[in-house]
Amino acid sequence: MLHREASPILYSNNRFQFPEIYPKVWGRQSAYISPFLKQIGSNATLIRHICIPSPVIYVASSDRGTFRPLQLRNLGRIRKTCTLIQTLEFLGEADDWELILEGCTKAVKVFDSINKIFRTIPSLEKIIINFEMEHNEGVGEDLEEMIRGYGWTLQLTEVPTEVSFFTIDICKTMRA
Repeated sequence: MLHREASPILYSNNRFQFPEIYPKVWGRQSAYISPFLKQIGSNATLIRHICIPSPVIYVASSDRGTFRPLQLRNLGRIRKTCTLIQTLEFLGEADDWELILEGCTKAVKVFDSINKIFRTIPSLEKIIINFEMEHNEGVGEDLEEMIRGYGWTLQLTEVPTEVSFFTIDICKTMRA
């Protein structure tokens, strides 16, 4: 009884973030997304917000961009099982996206085709591109303009600079 009453609250009021690890499951490579959605069954329809690692954008020789097959399968699984999803968030680094803008002669076509993939999810209201940054460095004007031009939301998340144990040990030694 409690499970039945709590499930809608649990699945519809939380942000589900998946790691950037692709384990071997059932003999095929699969991100944690598919096994999780299979395991929760019909409760997947209640999910409203999923955060996944920023997809690797693949540019074919024709300058038409898409995602890797595994990422396309994950988006397909989300579209099929999370029928009421409202927010899809991609967490990653701006450098990867900026390289596409700089290195691809037809970058607009690349991002147009990616936007079409996102728009195949009927219930989707918001696409967030969340870049992790050190020192609040921001993104290039062209990238920001492109993201906002598609109606996507740009979010910048400051992450702490990594400090290694080696650096800490040197500091201790210098003080002694």
